[in-house]
Amino acid sequence: MNYMQFKKVILWSVLLGVTSLLCISCILKNHENQESLKQNVSFPRELDSTVLKLKLSEELFTPINFKRIKPNRFSFRDDRIIVKVDQSASFLLFPFERITNIKRVQFDWKSEGLLKVEDAVHEASKQGDDAFIRVGLILKSKSDFIDLFGSPQWIRKAAEVLNHSADRVVFLLPGARNAPGKRWKNPFSKKVEMISIPSKDFESGWKNSEFQFESPQQTVGLMIMADGDNTESSFTSEIQNLMIEFSAETK
Repeated sequence: MNYMQFKKVILWSVLLGVTSLLCISCILKNHENQESLKQNVSFPRELDSTVLKLKLSEELFTPINFKRIKPNRFSFRDDRIIVKVDQSASFLLFPFERITNIKRVQFDWKSEGLLKVEDAVHEASKQGDDAFIRVGLILKSKSDFIDLFGSPQWIRKAAEVLNHSADRVVFLLPGARNAPGKRWKNPFSKKVEMISIPSKDFESGWKNSEFQFESPQQTVGLMIMADGDNTESSFTSEIQNLMIEFSAETK
């Protein structure tokens, strides 16, 4: 092999080496981009075929306030939501892009402070209609058109955020005065159903609550709420690990 042939072999070897390194770099970069996309995706993260863990980040929720009622202070930290209630009430709204037939809801929560709800009877009245935390399922209406003329401002605001028409809400209440499993109509609206659900204590101070519906609920969004305006209560509640299980009929 003469000098020129030897030089060509060396140059081709270097070129192939650089090309291989560039290919490997592109593959690694593409993998990093895919992982970043998974971590920042705005739709709930899928754990398996029917269970989703909702990403509790500020950009996914819309705060909704009530007229003439002091709003809560919401903050987001380490994939959990912190609600500071000071004789106040308001909620966060998470709209679904698709109608989702929810079968089960599970979440962890904790609260510090005093909720001045006296007993089950008081809790079911207008004077005692407050809670440490409420997770609400906003249910699809039977009609695609809802006449909002004359509706309260918060309902009109929620309708603007939702992607589907809705006319009912089911609230799940852990830490309620009513016994777990008890249902009652909200004293301010018969289209809002309240369900007391059980809680299991953890050594960390967190509690775990879950509820299984008898039949899937056609849900268009979720509400996260805490309130102390009716009982003049002040406390701080937190929620994390919010998961939903849905049936295969999800649209």
